[in-house]
Parts: sequence; structure tokens; C-alpha cells
Amino acid sequence: MEKSDKIPIHSGRLMSIDALRGFDMFWIIGGSNIIIGLDKGLGGFLHALVPQFEHVPWEGLHFYDLIWPLFMFIVGVSIPFSVKKRKAEGATRRSLYFHALRRAVILFILGMVLQGGLLNWDINKLHPCYSVLLGIAAGYLIAFIVTI
Repeated sequence: MEKSDKIPIHSGRLMSIDALRGFDMFWIIGGSNIIIGLDKGLGGFLHALVPQFEHVPWEGLHFYDLIWPLFMFIVGVSIPFSVKKRKAEGATRRSLYFHALRRAVILFILGMVLQGGLLNWDINKLHPCYSVLLGIAAGYLIAFIVTI
């Protein structure tokens, strides 16, 4: 096998953050449906886990309620590594701020399109603080500014 055919084991990224992000994304994209489906098919001890995969309306905390805060934590932890890498590549403070602002605006617009009613073109149906992506955009931008 030639050197170019080998898959790099480590790409310079912190694997623990990537693993945690993968774990969280698994639940974001519907990992809970696997648990619920297995419960329907197998039952048993899984039946006790199923309530953990539903949001609790203001009276408690389940595992499912921790998915978004975990993602926000991962975003915050990743920022210093990203800044360090970009600075090593020669990025200026101005380009770092522009990158963060551009990313936050994209997240904001996607959030408004997906859940905020932006494509309805009706100001009465616009929900500016409805989407999770809006929270990620705001949290990311604030955390980035604080980091810089």
C-alpha cells in the first residue's frame, strides 16, 4: 500500500470533541426513534427509558432536554481550537470576526427559513426567536467575540 493510499488516523482535530459531537448529532437526527422502536418490538427494560426521550413540559428534566445544551457546549468548546488554527494559518482579527459574523448570519437565516416563517413573506407570521438555529447563531457569535 502506498503512502497516499493510507487513511490518516489523526487529522489534527481533537477526537473527543468530534466523538461528543457525533454522539449528540445521533440524538438530534432521531436516535431516540431507535430506542422507541426497540421498545415497541422488544419491550422490557427499554420501556423505562422511553420517557427519557420526550421533552418534559416545565416540571422536570429528561435526557432529551440535554441534547441542545450539549450541542451549545460543544460549539463553545470548539471555538478556541478553531481560532487557534485560523490564527496559525495567518487569519487577522478582522477576518476572524467576519468569519464568525458570516457563520452566525447563515445560521440565523436558515433558522428563520426552517422555523421562523421567513419564506411566508408575512410579517405577522414571522417568529424571530423560535428556531434552535437562532439560539446557536447568537450563542456562537457571543462566545466567539468573548474568545477573541
